[in-house]
Amino acid sequence: MTIFDIPANLISEIITLLIAAYGAVLSTYLLFFRIKPKLKVTLSPSIPFYGPRVGPLSFTIKAVNVRSSPITITGAYVLLPKKHVRSEQIKATVDNYGGVSFPNVLEPGRSCEVTFGQKSLAQGLTDKNSRIHFSLQENPTEEALYTGKIKIRGGFQSAADKIYRSKKITFDIDMALRSDG
Repeated sequence: MTIFDIPANLISEIITLLIAAYGAVLSTYLLFFRIKPKLKVTLSPSIPFYGPRVGPLSFTIKAVNVRSSPITITGAYVLLPKKHVRSEQIKATVDNYGGVSFPNVLEPGRSCEVTFGQKSLAQGLTDKNSRIHFSLQENPTEEALYTGKIKIRGGFQSAADKIYRSKKITFDIDMALRSDG
């Protein structure tokens, strides 16, 4: 029996089966790997401008939706290094959201920015009675306070409780406290 002896309807069924298998593999790949939401998050020093006036030294956390599906973000955070805390990460909420309201739906290709003052962050990290909330600690104690240079990250939290993080940058708390802003 050769390939020419195979009935035509059997060949068409085999071709249909191969196309169906290819479609199933492709759709599974797209479902699990390509359409998952993903944010590209950056944290950078900034100086806001108010017309002719220059604002205080600040940080800007920016999120860009780089995938093809919308994602809902529920908050912006400064992620701090562990210091006498048994948690994986310490989140500090920022007071000034720079006009962004949460929850915020980011469509594909869209971005959102949060800007906050470096001095207000430094004051919050050195003062037990600050308005910065440490989310993974019930009672801020002296052990939780920061001084000197620390590595921080910016982060946005999605509605699915996933935190998207930026790369670490060095923040000099003492220099920020001495600044005018």
